[in-house]
Amino acid sequence: IKQIRDSIVSSQKKIYSPLESDLGNETLFFTLYNDVIEMLHANSIKIKSIDYKYNPETDSFVKFGKDVYFVCDVDMELVSNYVNLGKLIQDVYQYPYYIRINNLDVKPYEKDKKILLSTLSLRLYAHTAPEDPVDTTATTPIAPALDGANTALPQ
Repeated sequence: IKQIRDSIVSSQKKIYSPLESDLGNETLFFTLYNDVIEMLHANSIKIKSIDYKYNPETDSFVKFGKDVYFVCDVDMELVSNYVNLGKLIQDVYQYPYYIRINNLDVKPYEKDKKILLSTLSLRLYAHTAPEDPVDTTATTPIAPALDGANTALPQ
């Protein structure tokens, strides 16, 4: 977990933290999931199919921190062009919360090479409960880049 947390801190990304505790899986990821869908729509990318899986067993956060972190894989089949797909990747990169791109497979449509048929797999991360801004009982300090995950998005 320390290695993963350090990589997140070095990327200056935050792990999403809910405003309330005891939220269900769908509610916990609603903000992140909705933002991903909005990114697709904003870049005129069509969603052919979408599927998700909670807490994949291969993820280190799930293995070692399932009481603290919750993970969701989102697998999508998309239809777009090169420019719009590039803009989507840029939006994911600029998103303030940590989203991992598991896989991206891009193939041109046989009848029109300007159209792309893509499969994109994203991994979304969230805290299982709201983060305490100051945890006086912790033996190790909370990384500064993980504090304040519920700040407004830059405009």
